[in-house]
Amino acid sequence: MAENPEVIMSAFREALRSVLGDDLADKTVLYYSKGWYYLNIAQRFPDGSSGAIGIPSGYRRAQIVTMTLEWIGRATEGMNC
Repeated sequence: MAENPEVIMSAFREALRSVLGDDLADKTVLYYSKGWYYLNIAQRFPDGSSGAIGIPSGYRRAQIVTMTLEWIGRATEGMNC
């Protein structure tokens, strides 16, 4: 996967979108600063609303790449149903 943070974040968001859908992918907090990727995945609440709550957690590049591959795996598992 590329070194460019924008490319890595775009790939992560697309993998997330394929599993959780547009709404949650768009509301997920994901940004890069000084070697760290900050992530807070949005969730759906019982009242029907959705969004990310709390403080984003910091991850290094390798962790984000691993999570991206895991989300891609979840998406392909869903396609095999």
